[in-house]
Parts: sequence; C-alpha cells; structure tokens
Amino acid sequence: LQPDCILVDSRTGFNEWGAFSLLRAADKAIVFLYPNEQNTQGINLLLQALAGKVQISIVFSPVPLLGGVGQELVQRQWKALQTGGQRQEEETEQVYPVEELAEPIIIPYINGIALADTYPVSEFESFYAPIANIIENEETTASYVRNYLSKPDERARIVNSLRFPEIPENAVKATELGRMFQRTNDFDRFLDSTTCLIRGRKGTGKSALYWLLLKYKEDAYKLAHERLKNVSSFSGHGAFTQRPTRGEFQQIAQAIEQYNSSWEAFWRHYLVLRLHMHGLLKHLLSGGKSNKYVDLRQLLKNIPNTSQDLWGAEYLATILDMLKHPELDTLAQDLFGEFDGRQREQEQSLWLLYDDLDEDLHDSIRNDALIGLFQLIQTSDARKLTHLRFKIFLREDIWQRLNFTNKSHLNGRDILLQWTKTDFLRMALRQALLSEEFKQLVERTIPFQSLEQASDETVERALQLLWGNHLTRNAKSSLVSNWIYNRLTDTSNTTFPRSFNRLLHVACEVEKRALQTKTTSSSESAMDRLLRQSALNEGLRIASQQRCQDMREEYPELQAFFDVLRNAPMFPTKKELQGLWEQCQRPYTTFENFVETIRSIGLITLRPREQDYRFAEIYTYGFEMKRRTGYQ
Repeated sequence: LQPDCILVDSRTGFNEWGAFSLLRAADKAIVFLYPNEQNTQGINLLLQALAGKVQISIVFSPVPLLGGVGQELVQRQWKALQTGGQRQEEETEQVYPVEELAEPIIIPYINGIALADTYPVSEFESFYAPIANIIENEETTASYVRNYLSKPDERARIVNSLRFPEIPENAVKATELGRMFQRTNDFDRFLDSTTCLIRGRKGTGKSALYWLLLKYKEDAYKLAHERLKNVSSFSGHGAFTQRPTRGEFQQIAQAIEQYNSSWEAFWRHYLVLRLHMHGLLKHLLSGGKSNKYVDLRQLLKNIPNTSQDLWGAEYLATILDMLKHPELDTLAQDLFGEFDGRQREQEQSLWLLYDDLDEDLHDSIRNDALIGLFQLIQTSDARKLTHLRFKIFLREDIWQRLNFTNKSHLNGRDILLQWTKTDFLRMALRQALLSEEFKQLVERTIPFQSLEQASDETVERALQLLWGNHLTRNAKSSLVSNWIYNRLTDTSNTTFPRSFNRLLHVACEVEKRALQTKTTSSSESAMDRLLRQSALNEGLRIASQQRCQDMREEYPELQAFFDVLRNAPMFPTKKELQGLWEQCQRPYTTFENFVETIRSIGLITLRPREQDYRFAEIYTYGFEMKRRTGYQ
C-alpha cells in the first residue's frame, strides 16, 4: 500500500509484536497523550523501544484549562518524559536520546471541536497546524535550497557574508550587542525595579545586560516595551567607566581597617564621588556655608564635574579622605535621601549598575567588600529609597559562598539567568540575519514577518538553512539544533550563550577558510546547509575549551581535579571517579562531599541505571577527556 500515514489508536496500550513493529518501520512518529502519570510511564517505555530508530514528536491533547492547571500538568509530565527512562550517551547513530525530543505541541480542550457536527472546524485549525507541518512533505523547500546552495558562487557569497561577532567577556568590543541581544524569559523580572541581584554562571549573559542598559539604551527601551520610559541607568562600578584597580582596592581595604570604617561606608562614598563627577549632585551640594553638605563639598572640590569617566590618584585620595571621617557617612546617607526625594518628584528613577566585581576585587577582600555592598542596599531599603535602585551582576559561585546577616532579605529580589532552547535558537537566527544575503535566502524559502512573532517551528526551519536538519543524511539521526543545544548544556541544565556564540563564530570562520583554500571535499559538502558538521565540531571543541577555562576561573579550589581529567573517561565508574579524587590531593574531606560539589556545579551527574557517572558534554572536549569510540 505504501501509506503516507498510519493512525494507531492504542487506548489499550502497546505490545512488542503489534504497534511497535509498525512504528519501527516509520520515518517519524507523532505520539498523542493526555498529560497524566500513567500515560507518561507508558510513553517512556515506547521512547526506549524506538530509541535511535524513529524521529519522535510529542502532542499533549486534550489539555484542560490551558494556562492554569492544565499547563502545570503539561510541564510536570513533559519533565517526566525528559528525565524518566533516559538512555543517554550511547552511540549517536544507534540511539535517540530522550533529551533530544523537540518541544511538545499542546492542544487545549476546545468545546467547539467537541460539539462540532462536521470537520474540519476552520476557526480552530491554527491549533493543529504544527502537527500538519510535521506530517507534510517539506521536500519542495529542501530541493530548492539544495539547488540554490549547490552553486559554488552563491554558497560562497552567503557564507562569506555571515557574521557571528564574538561577545567578549566584558562586552566592551561588542559593537552590535543591541542588535544581537536576545530577550529571554528572565528579562521581565530583570526590569522589575525591586530586582537588585542578577546571578549567573560565567558566560550566561550578566555583562550583556549591564552593557545593554548603559551603551545601547535605545535597543534596551525597545526590548523593554515602555518599562524603561522613566528610568536612567548609571554605572556604579564596572568596565563601562574607569574605576579603581585591584591594587587600589587593597589600599581601600587597609584604610577601612586603619580608620575603623566599613565597606558599606566605602560604597556609599564611592557612589557620592561617581554621581558628583557626572554633575548629578550639583543642586544638592550648591550653596554657601549654611549648606549642611559643606564638608562633603569641601572634599569634592578638586574633583571636576564632567561627563568624562576618569579615574586617577586624586580620586582615590578623595575616597581615602572620606573614610577618615565617620560623620561624612551620615551626611552621605542624608544626601541620598534627598536625592531620592528629588527623583520621586520628577517621576524619574536612577538604576545603579555594578559589574566586574569578581575581576576587580581580590579574593582576600572580595567577601567583605560584597557584603558591604549588599548592606548598602539593605540600608537604602530601610530608608525607603524607591527611586534610587541597585542592580548587582554577580557570578553564581561567588554568591553561594557569601554568608551574611539578612542574606534572605534578597530572596525574591534576585534572578538566576537561565537560557532555554528557544532562547538559544532565536539568538542564533538573530545573529545570522545580520547577513543581508542570508536574510534574502530566508525570505525566499521561509518568509516571516518578524523574529519576535515567528513561531518556534519557523525559527527551527530557518536555521536549517544555516546548519541543516539532521546530523547525517539519515532522517532518523539526531536534529542538529538538539545536538548543539545539548552539548552546550551542563548537567545542572545551565546553558551558556557565550559558548554558543563562540561555536557559531568558529564554525563560520572554518567554512570561510575552506572556501578560500577550496578544501571542501565532495563527500564532506552538504548542499542543504551553509555550516557543515565538521565546522560545527570544530566550533564545539573551541567553545568547550573556553568554557573549561571559565570553570578554572570560577572554581580555583578544583584546579588539581581539572588537571587530572585529561584522558579520564567521560563515563567513569564510582571506582574510577574515586581514583581521580584521590589523585588531586582530596580537596574535600569525603568522596561524597566531593561528588556533591561537582554535581552541584553542573560538571557531572549520576546514571542510576548504568551505575556510573556522566560528565557534561561541554567539558569533555576542553578537558581532553576520553570519549567512547565512534561517538560524535
């Protein structure tokens, strides 16, 4: 019969000799289930049986009360499908990892469908369009793309036009950050004026937010949809302005001890100095000897009011002078109270941004200095300052090590930056569209109005022009988008946009060099994509090296352990992992504490079924670990 589609109603379940044999012969399977635990357990068995043999899509239907209880049901069962019955990290060509499932399609319960006399019901067709798109043959578009990219001149023209500018760690040189910036789900919470702590692993985009508000204000306002209308941003500390060096911070620490002052007082004086330098305190400090702030004004008289961001010996000397006089700290608190009142009258808010604290504060003083900064925030809250707000960008590992009174005061006022697969793919397409040539190719094949309004499926299809659909010509091999995302995600489900950007930048450069030297063999070239798998592999290798270097900087106490990972197995047994721990002079008192530490930072996870451990893909290349033969 050679049917295009077979429908299986499996309300009584599957068995090995019936539906499984049909499904194993398929190119793709679309599995419908009501979101409950019984169905999820059954589908997990199905996923295991079809591993590596069939491309699978999941549809939750019908989902009651979409957006309320129904959405919670879907999220719970989707998570169970992703974590239950996993058969991870076997040979890529033979196994379909459960974690590489595409995002599920959700169909709500619709009265109009349930009560209809005839089908289809046109007004509800949009709910089912994603299913139709999976079923329908997309060979027409693929054929056009292959024909177009098979022309060497056209392919070279588009590849050479691609630009994936690397985002430096401090984003100083990211001249196109505003155009490249991807708005994630965290962005709305970041815009909340009460959010004062932005936490994240190294490379998750903290500095990008800092620079977006300070250097790319117009882009920030557009992304914020009017929420920044009455907000100005100011660098309290960070690479946007000149600031004290590490050595000068050491001098400040000595002065604090010598004059029996505090880090909270330093941060307050430092902010007074910064605001004065930009002329923002002019009205409050002006006047004759009757002005209550005359002593502050006297100390600041040698500091010019200018829009230039300067820092020199006279600035440090002024700070040290201010620390000598405890009464100035009280004056500074009053000054900020009046400043906040002026802001309130003008219906304006000033956000004070603090970045690069991990770089500029030496380990010996960092904890005390940061605690003082958070105490400044707490004091400002106690004095009910509502139009002078703080935003602290801090590495997650540093935050976890901090211990101070009322740390819980910041619960609910912090965000931990997280990137979803949707965020990653939209960021990749946003950067690819910087090329007018690539943009024209997309418009010819998969046109859409705007990236913000494009569906996830449209984004995936557009990116297939960039890196293809499947890893190999075998339609049952892993999707490239899943391959990339999973290899840039650690075992704590943290993903790293800077690593993703690095991967694409390197892959693009590899392709350009291949075109220049004409080293692309016919067996290697893929005419349905611009970036070949070999280029992506090289990009992943370099991105992994960068990420491993970040880990060394984040966790210096694990340096010896990182050193012994070279040639260590990616899937160590408990005995092998214990041997690695013993080689590195046991940085933790017990093996159990050690395992919990490296698990909590996303380096490793336990595989209960196999009774061994698995290191995250993103670290295996950079630490030069041993991988299984034939595994890509």
